[in-house]
Amino acid sequence: MIFLKKKLVALLYDITNRNSFNKVEDWYKLTKENLGKEIVLGMSGNKRDLYMQEQVTKEESEEYAKSIGAKWSLTSAKNEKKQFIDYIYELIHIYIKETNIISENFKKKKNIQAPTIKLEKKS
Repeated sequence: MIFLKKKLVALLYDITNRNSFNKVEDWYKLTKENLGKEIVLGMSGNKRDLYMQEQVTKEESEEYAKSIGAKWSLTSAKNEKKQFIDYIYELIHIYIKETNIISENFKKKKNIQAPTIKLEKKS
């Protein structure tokens, strides 16, 4: 069993819904209460494609993310799925780097070898 010192949390809100952004502060407080200070934190505004209906500005959300130490992103699940997935991978990369989880797991296992692949030329 492995116990990790850090946790990964992504806070998501709808840029067209002020109430969902207001709830981010509650979610952040709940996260801190339950997980403590050792977290990798992300915050992402969704529905970028509906920017004409935005109720939360980019500047406001970026500023709040910075104040809580979150990696910030603005995306659209409808039009920018790859960008959102890349953002999540970036958070995971930060988590792995900060927790050193991969190298710690390899240190615990001895004699780990990469699988070998035998390539045969077809005639």
